[in-house]
Amino acid sequence: MSGKLKQSLYRGKHITTKTEAAELLRKLADQIDSGEITLQDTPYKIPNQVKFALELEKKIKKGTEKTELELEISWPAESPVTL
Repeated sequence: MSGKLKQSLYRGKHITTKTEAAELLRKLADQIDSGEITLQDTPYKIPNQVKFALELEKKIKKGTEKTELELEISWPAESPVTL
């Protein structure tokens, strides 16, 4: 049987100012550059090679339009994970 298994390790969503969002992105950028990010007191190692995706899309739902910017960085796990 082949298929994808997915486990959410962290998910954060909240209303903030653009300045606070930029500060969070800068902090994450510095951590990524150092090779390790920490989320909820848990460190995650980041290798030198990563896959980076950037998407800007417009969504219309129930007559309301919003624009969404998504950043995604992915990399292979250091060892096999059992879910």
